[in-house]
Amino acid sequence: MYKELIIDPKKHSELFWSTVKSSWPETSVINEKDILGKDLNVCVVVCPLYAQGDLSTAGLIKPPLQIEDSRVANKFKAYNEVLQNMNGSLTTFGGNVNLHAIFANRGVLFPGLPSDEDQRTLEYHEELYSVAYHKFAQVNHMNLHWSTYNDHNVNFPQFVDLSHPQSLSVLTELDYVNKETELIAHLNAYFNSDISTSKKNRHIVERVLSMNGMTFNGAFWLIAGYMSFDHKIADIVGHNGIYVVAERLEPLFGIARFTESLRQMTRIQIKA
Repeated sequence: MYKELIIDPKKHSELFWSTVKSSWPETSVINEKDILGKDLNVCVVVCPLYAQGDLSTAGLIKPPLQIEDSRVANKFKAYNEVLQNMNGSLTTFGGNVNLHAIFANRGVLFPGLPSDEDQRTLEYHEELYSVAYHKFAQVNHMNLHWSTYNDHNVNFPQFVDLSHPQSLSVLTELDYVNKETELIAHLNAYFNSDISTSKKNRHIVERVLSMNGMTFNGAFWLIAGYMSFDHKIADIVGHNGIYVVAERLEPLFGIARFTESLRQMTRIQIKA
């Protein structure tokens, strides 16, 4: 008779998180918790394949360019390294990753007015990612759930021009102590939310506003693009799931705090 393998959840979790943190430089874990059970629901959101250059003016890569040619190629590589190592740690104990990979096809940062060709380019990006993640999941024996913002009924403009963002007509008559408080008020009005004007939240806004070339309206639409989907993540993977997010610009990590359900979740943050 073989003895049943007894897994110590504490040791399993320690090994798992050690593996995650060593998967990629500048990886941190927010709300680290014990890994319960063998399988794990994980969410990643992949952005459009922007061309090299400034965030607000880069535009989209076009066929026949590939993922590795884009401004966000390093983010894609970082996701795959971390996910592969997460799954490897879980398979040691007979489990695996249930991967929810979601393409952000709304809130696309785009300079100027998009054409029909740009819309087709966005569909090309979706196809590149879909093929890549289906292959990745097959090779690594993960369960893949592929979807887009449209599949999740995200209510937000498809394209956003940070260089010439549309004006914010609400609340402009009121006086505010500072720009950070004003921007939070706009977000609360737009989403009917209740983000507090705490020192920490104001600092998050301040850091986004201080990004190179960022305007007030541009910062609003950039933050709002994240918030338009963030509240759906906990429902997709469950409150015990994990959100893996890679950012090239570190101030963007803080936006997750504006959505309570996501703020409470375990988040793996990768600077890439």
